[in-house]
Amino acid sequence: GDEVDDGSCQLCERDGVTRTFHHLIPKETHNRYLKKKALPESIDFGECTRLWLNSHGVLVCRQCHSAIHHAASNEVLAEDFNTLE
Repeated sequence: GDEVDDGSCQLCERDGVTRTFHHLIPKETHNRYLKKKALPESIDFGECTRLWLNSHGVLVCRQCHSAIHHAASNEVLAEDFNTLE
């Protein structure tokens, strides 16, 4: 599943929370980038492979994960919000 051991959220830094893996480039957009053979322009590291796309992410609590996906569409998240910073 997407849930992992308790730890601290990489976004809000609360301790002892159940964390989920947030793909910084949402899975729904992966095929588009794989077809183009190019990552979003704002990313100057990594490689455009399914393995890299699936492992490029952060461990966040469920509240933060939900807030991220309510804040913007997957396309906007992929292009503009694809790092922890």
